Amino acid sequence: MSYLVLARKWRPQGFDAVTGQEHVTRTLTNAIRLDRVAHAFLFCGARGVGKTSTARIFAKCLNCEIGPTDTPCNTCPSCKEITAGTSMDVFEIDGASNRGIGEIRELRDGVKYAPSRDRRKIYIIDEVHMLTTEAFNALLKTLEEPPKHVVFILATTEPQKIPVTILSRCQRFDFKRIPSRVLIARLMEILSDEDVRIEEGALHIIARESEGSMRDALSLLDQIISACGNDITLSQTADILGVADRKWLHDLMIAVLSGDAAQALSVVNDVYTYGTDVKHFSAQLVHFVRDIVVIRVGGDNAHGTTTDLSESEFALLKQIGMQRAVDDLNRYFRATLSAAQEINQSRFPKLVLEMLVVRLCTMQPLQPIDDLLQRLEMLEKRLPDGFVVPNGGIAPGPKAQHKLTYPGQPAGNFAAAPMVVRPTPDAIPTRSRPQLHVVSPPEGKGTPTHDNLETKEINLASAQPVTVPVFAPAPPPTGNQRDDGVSSTLVSPEKLNEFRLFIKEQDAPLAGTLSQAQLSSESGAVVVQVKTDLYAQMLAPTATGGKRLRELMRLFFGSQITVRVEYTENEFETEYELRHREKLEEHQRLKAEARNHPLVTKVLQLFDGEIKSMDVREEDQDE
Repeated sequence: MSYLVLARKWRPQGFDAVTGQEHVTRTLTNAIRLDRVAHAFLFCGARGVGKTSTARIFAKCLNCEIGPTDTPCNTCPSCKEITAGTSMDVFEIDGASNRGIGEIRELRDGVKYAPSRDRRKIYIIDEVHMLTTEAFNALLKTLEEPPKHVVFILATTEPQKIPVTILSRCQRFDFKRIPSRVLIARLMEILSDEDVRIEEGALHIIARESEGSMRDALSLLDQIISACGNDITLSQTADILGVADRKWLHDLMIAVLSGDAAQALSVVNDVYTYGTDVKHFSAQLVHFVRDIVVIRVGGDNAHGTTTDLSESEFALLKQIGMQRAVDDLNRYFRATLSAAQEINQSRFPKLVLEMLVVRLCTMQPLQPIDDLLQRLEMLEKRLPDGFVVPNGGIAPGPKAQHKLTYPGQPAGNFAAAPMVVRPTPDAIPTRSRPQLHVVSPPEGKGTPTHDNLETKEINLASAQPVTVPVFAPAPPPTGNQRDDGVSSTLVSPEKLNEFRLFIKEQDAPLAGTLSQAQLSSESGAVVVQVKTDLYAQMLAPTATGGKRLRELMRLFFGSQITVRVEYTENEFETEYELRHREKLEEHQRLKAEARNHPLVTKVLQLFDGEIKSMDVREEDQDE
């Protein structure tokens, strides 16, 4: 006996076997039980979601020997013939190849004759949108008032192409794409009966590639079983279907978040060398970034609803998304989507993809205004004593003038006192160094003025060099120095907080990674504790992020500081979690204040109302 493909072998033979279309099967079942079966139906939906299979089951329900019934026996001659497609009273017509007015006239002429044996004569017209306008017009009258023994079932993937005069004469049923979790559950049942073992990740690839179509999923599964036998792995599935290994997407995104353009380009080169289609890979990257954004926004609620990922991959994408704010992830998505569209039209898709990853690696995260203000305050605190910042700031313009007021020097008229530079008469012919006349304040207290200034002449040719003080980094601290928060054995928490702000100023991607870590000091080392292996790998001494972290620590602390990265299972509150908790607490406080406001209370009592919802408007949100 010839082999029967899985899509035909496991075709549903009853309403209870139709997957993911309960809203349709429930309505048809009730129509049969209540004897309210219409004469014309329109089944709409994507390919492979069960339109034609449901039409056949409905035909068996109407013509079964024990019927009409919502559970056909599948053993009587009528059911068997409908299943085999040989029934003389159930006509399956392909609208794409029988689309002219001549075929519809033949159908219309045959409608008036009674069924050969069964209870009803049923016409199933697949891809009905392919009929011509003349054919639709010829069908109108028959579709509106057919004989009592006739039922029309029209099926289409494009209902918008069907004339409204046809739509108005039919009961319309919209078939949904089958959710990934439902599709995977059904595939696992089939594989169990077929005695085939498969990795969970492979099932997710099949579900993702089938795009909600059960027929497509079974066709792909058939192909994979033929290639791999009864033991199927994730890598084999990716190879056979020609999709990119998910590990490439993970490695690429980790490199992007670490700002490691060289590693990101290496991943792109591996994808290209392996033979994966760049256009297909860019489309996968768009969906991958989209999943990260959705998980970042929805959290655990996104699992199984807006994403079709395995448990392990969902957890990994959740970790990746926590390293960036939602606005930054949205920027990544827009850049990736734009590049994917350009790749589809470009003669050099690999080059466009490479430039995309370079752009993503160098894209700096958006900085909150509060953080910027806090950094400015910290910078002012680090200025030397006596350095006064003018209230007006630095004057705008290409040549801004900087004024410094030193300790003991009164600000005011002296700051505007003139400095006169005049060469001596005997210096001009010999082109020797000029003499400098420096205005200096007189001794004594009080504010100097132009009238009481004394002019001194200095011969620059014989003058000794003058040392001008400049600001330089502080020398490395000794064991006795503790004023800056750093000692040979301990780094104060205040200094660690200053270091976090310094990291944000110097390397924003690294700051995003450190926001998921806890910094502490012990035994002459700065300890970086992380909750996941992912962050530990990104901050390892050989990783780009780890090298940059150690470089900035040496630059900030001015000494060879020791850094130790530890993975810990102990619960601690990261900087991001702290900000998130404080924001939630502030929102709760504001909502409580608004709810207890006397005016709100009075309005609720006056109108006997209740508060349905309450949102907190952010400060930077549009009015």
